[in-house]
Amino acid sequence: MEARREAAALREVADALAADVSPVEPSPALKAELMALIANTPQLSATDSSDDVEAPIADEPQSVNAQETPSPSRVAETSGGAQHLARQRWYTHPALYLSAAAAAAVIVVGGATLPPQLSAGADSTQEQTVLAQVRSASDAQEVSGSVTAGTTATLVWSNSLGRSVLLAEGLALLPEDKTYQLWYLGSSGQTVAAGTFDGGDGSAVIPLQGAIPGVGSVVAVTIEQAGGSKTPTTRPILTIGMA
Repeated sequence: MEARREAAALREVADALAADVSPVEPSPALKAELMALIANTPQLSATDSSDDVEAPIADEPQSVNAQETPSPSRVAETSGGAQHLARQRWYTHPALYLSAAAAAAVIVVGGATLPPQLSAGADSTQEQTVLAQVRSASDAQEVSGSVTAGTTATLVWSNSLGRSVLLAEGLALLPEDKTYQLWYLGSSGQTVAAGTFDGGDGSAVIPLQGAIPGVGSVVAVTIEQAGGSKTPTTRPILTIGMA
């Protein structure tokens, strides 16, 4: 009985407080926000049940055999379409571009055999020393592929060392007022200049300047004015994703 009397008294107090509070009209901004939220939220019909809703099944990812070294033509076939779409997003959506380029890359882990011509260029001792250091790292990785007809490229990198080296064969000799420029694209979308180089005799071994921004970065090459640019001004002629 005592508990019932206390409950009744509490109800009377609550009713009095509710009657004493003036109604508050919600602001137009709040109304608009709520209506937009309702409009954009999928509504279930009366016959729908949460038990009937099935989550979509993701496509099973295709793995790459780490023991197999794909040929340049195979790499070009598997990655060409995605690379083309990625290049179209170079200026407007760097994050989307980064994801597409990284997804398109074919990764070859350790022990990959380079095409013979990439080892035959007349390169400086310093560049070859850096290449040897990166290749000898326990986590060294390589990606090879065809850029255009007659042009091949290989990226060698080590995440533990934070270094990468680009090897290219069959590069076109650019006019004196143009240069090739390397770029790192970090996983958060930042673009970092990583050095310039010329085609020389068509063969090149180029250690990228600076450290790899992080796992999942992309290396790109553009053609810029002599001396290089602070940011890319042309679409990349080459993109390689790093795992």
